Amino acid sequence: MDAANSVVWSLAEQQRWESETFRVFRTVLMDPAARRPGAWMLDIGGWIGITGLYAAQFVPNVMAFEPDIAARSELVANVWLNPLYERKIRITDK
Repeated sequence: MDAANSVVWSLAEQQRWESETFRVFRTVLMDPAARRPGAWMLDIGGWIGITGLYAAQFVPNVMAFEPDIAARSELVANVWLNPLYERKIRITDK
């Protein structure tokens, strides 16, 4: 993880990064329809996995789309580091 991404993860943990995004996520992802078996959350521009990993706490399936190879590599590594959610997150570049 590079230094810039380390700062982003720290801010996300403190709920100081994209706070409005996470407020919307808390509202939407708590809906029973989002949590039913077979439901998917699409993370378009999955970047390094912050929003996809957050969503995986609530929904059964996440599809993270990330076309940038450097970001996708870090996304894959971050998902791998979170075995509780690894099986719930699919990663693609297409």
